[in-house]
Amino acid sequence: MPFLVRLAQDPRTTYRDGSLHLLTRIADAVDEGPQSSCWGQDYRSQTLVLFRAAGKALVDTNVAGWFDLLDDVDEPDRRRDVLRILATVNRCDRNRLLGRLWESVLAADDVERLVERLICLAYANAERSHLAETLAEANRWWGSGRPDSWVLSLRDWLEAAAFRQPSPERTTEAVRIALDHLPEWIDAETVQALGELVSEELPRLTS
Repeated sequence: MPFLVRLAQDPRTTYRDGSLHLLTRIADAVDEGPQSSCWGQDYRSQTLVLFRAAGKALVDTNVAGWFDLLDDVDEPDRRRDVLRILATVNRCDRNRLLGRLWESVLAADDVERLVERLICLAYANAERSHLAETLAEANRWWGSGRPDSWVLSLRDWLEAAAFRQPSPERTTEAVRIALDHLPEWIDAETVQALGELVSEELPRLTS
């Protein structure tokens, strides 16, 4: 995993997109958590160790490099891949990265990056149960049942492979959801100011 991260972050890497795509697939697998069984046998005890190791590697391997990529990469779908990885890393490490994601929102230099980072921050802030200590409790990362529909909506928007060019309506709805689900320590006046800024600039972005 650290080797793949270095490949994805290094601009000199040949076929760099391939490394990034593979890491997003791994991040998605970590996000979904261990599956129930295969061929009638329960493999969760083994896969739980694997998912913990993968999550820890994503947390510990040059997180600053991902934030550098957000400013360096011009393609929106590639930036969304990085944001999905950061959201997964955050949940593997008990919210350590929420503050850094918020700083990246404040550092956004155009409305397109601002929108992407607001949606990522809200998605990363989604309530999740942490990996259970016992196998009996480790059926899903999400706890009981499926995540709320708003969480799935934000994930859908961030999944660049499925939505290379999200429609204006989808982007507007994702931003509205994100502004309603930012971390509670961001004061209401700041959220309102962000909403006004995005509402002024979003028509130009999505036209």
